[in-house]
Amino acid sequence: ELGRQWDPYSFLHALVFGSVLLVITLLAIFRLNPKLLRDFRLLSLLMLLAVAWLLAAKMMISSQGALAYLYPLAALGILTAVLCDLRVAIVLMVAVALVVVNFSLGNAALLAYLMLGALAGTLTVGRGERLNSFLWAGLVITGTNIAVLTAFLAPFDTPGAPGLLDVLLLSTVNGILSAAIALIGYFTLGNLFDITTPLQLTELSRPTHPLLRQLLLKAPGTYHHTILVSNMAERAAAAV
Repeated sequence: ELGRQWDPYSFLHALVFGSVLLVITLLAIFRLNPKLLRDFRLLSLLMLLAVAWLLAAKMMISSQGALAYLYPLAALGILTAVLCDLRVAIVLMVAVALVVVNFSLGNAALLAYLMLGALAGTLTVGRGERLNSFLWAGLVITGTNIAVLTAFLAPFDTPGAPGLLDVLLLSTVNGILSAAIALIGYFTLGNLFDITTPLQLTELSRPTHPLLRQLLLKAPGTYHHTILVSNMAERAAAAV
């Protein structure tokens, strides 16, 4: 076993594959969002997410068991999309999915299961402006997972493949786990890397906020004028 781990050809395979994948991923990110590679804060966030999910893939996918179907690739896509950029999120998901293929020895069903569920969940969350968008993402991920596994594994009589009840359970847990990790990471990483998120702006704009409450009580005219101007600025920013 130790000899196989230190096999020079395996090491060369990993080195070449990892180098090519890293270069292409960086080039794709540079083409899609050139400013990102000059933003140390966001670049550090992407590196942290990539390393964390690659380590998780090594532990979960390499097991070749039910644990592989719980791998929360969708959480990576959602976090990258809401904290950084949707296009970058898709590039990063594809890169990690290729690593997953390597770890799973070319398991096409697992790749489609993880990738399509991740894409569906990421597109559902959008910019993450509402908390219930994460709930909907979890439901969409679960439904997509069930559909993909049913398409690949039906009639569920292949030796070693999960049965129907296992498919329902694994798909549901994966959807819940991905949405929960994404929501927790959204608040944690947003504060840790000082990234202003739509939910933080919503929290600041609520009428019961102490600052807005004082402004309403002491300068009601200024308060209403501020609300009107901010609404106009929001619509202008959305149009741009």
